[in-house]
Amino acid sequence: MEIPVLNVQDYIHNNQDTDDDEDDAGVIRAKQYLENTYGKDWIERPLLLKELWTQKELRLLTPNGLLTMTNLTIPYFTNATNPTALIPDGYDTVSNIIQGMIYDQKPYKIGSQYIVQHDPTLLFKEIIPNDNNDNNQLFLTKLFGNHFSPEKITGKSIFEFKNGIKLKLPGTTTVPVFIANTITTTSKDKNKATTATTTQKKEEFLTGLHCEPIANLAVQLWGSRTWTLVNPIHTWKLRPRIATDGRSYYPSSISKNDLTRKIPRYRITTNPGDAVWLPTWTYHQVEYTTTRKNENSKMISFSQLSIGASIFHFRPYDYIRRNPLFALLLIPSLLKELIGMKTQ
Repeated sequence: MEIPVLNVQDYIHNNQDTDDDEDDAGVIRAKQYLENTYGKDWIERPLLLKELWTQKELRLLTPNGLLTMTNLTIPYFTNATNPTALIPDGYDTVSNIIQGMIYDQKPYKIGSQYIVQHDPTLLFKEIIPNDNNDNNQLFLTKLFGNHFSPEKITGKSIFEFKNGIKLKLPGTTTVPVFIANTITTTSKDKNKATTATTTQKKEEFLTGLHCEPIANLAVQLWGSRTWTLVNPIHTWKLRPRIATDGRSYYPSSISKNDLTRKIPRYRITTNPGDAVWLPTWTYHQVEYTTTRKNENSKMISFSQLSIGASIFHFRPYDYIRRNPLFALLLIPSLLKELIGMKTQ
């Protein structure tokens, strides 16, 4: 299926002196376009946001920038070619992990919120770069709701009742950074009857088809990713099952052949500056699919790297409304995560 598309730069003012009325006008026009083109329920389906940001150089969320993170130690996956791997099995500095990916062609993968937790300012400095103003943040907040602030990540939001009592709210937004690449290995098989032949085997890094009880705005910062997305109305055709570690995560056990033949789906590729909106409970699969042309080129190795960040945020109404059975089954896990007993 063809995914709905919004070119964000057509509706964002880049002038620092822009006032709130003009900001609202841009969002109003964007909503009108989405409703007129895709229907009033456009937010119920995936949406591709083109050119969410146009900043050409990032500081830290680049291969070179990540190589400087020698003091930040995080969990990571040592073999990203295994789509069933759900729990990181390695622990090292960001710098060492990236070195292994780029220079040693290791099949590593990072999927960790600790990078942004360590420096929450990265949300606006690089994940939603805004050229020294906050128009991008305001645009997203007014389009999708107030989920895009450091307070939502750190858990410092305050809700004040009419009687003056203040309640500190837990963090409901997390921003994991996802980094992986593709390894192509070459093996030679000599044919005795003729001449030697060369066979290439491509190992794809893949996040298997799954859904989660949160909404996601997935931003592409470097390289590219290819997404397979399934509208939540088709959830029960995907043979969902509960994650083996009890997390708030539902993988699909449908075969690749049945997915291809029987399930309507979107298939898109996000490039730097793009973002994809995934409503709560949207099944998705992510492939890191690029091709290295020169194994000895540092620059080609850098271009192999895919760096993205997902703005995961909890939307209680959608959580219950869109999938009431899953919502009930996950309440114990969600409570454990909110009080800090489960962090994975």
